[in-house]
Amino acid sequence: MAMAFSSLSVFYIASRALTVPQARTVTFATVIMVHLFYLLTARSTERSVFKMDPLSNKWIIYGVSVTIFIMILIIYVPHLEFVFNTSPFPLQWWAVVIPFSLTGITLIEIEKLIGRR
Repeated sequence: MAMAFSSLSVFYIASRALTVPQARTVTFATVIMVHLFYLLTARSTERSVFKMDPLSNKWIIYGVSVTIFIMILIIYVPHLEFVFNTSPFPLQWWAVVIPFSLTGITLIEIEKLIGRR
């Protein structure tokens, strides 16, 4: 539900300020980022992500880094834009993508907090 809320909200906001292809690409980036943040919280069903050692699993760090790198390539490299039907969006839109991507991690951390009580 968090991903759906985030994605639809970002698309709605972006479609008012950007072209439709750019709005779709901003939404694509949001979906990817929601999944990456979820991956970080899913390492434990009880412990908060903020209390876990972020470097405890180097493969997760590598995977997240590679995924972000590939996502940026897909969005901003002209030949890949054509293949994946993306459209580059202004960098300041990452200031919209990141906060909306955090909705999932926020809800999961609240759920963990309630479960610990």
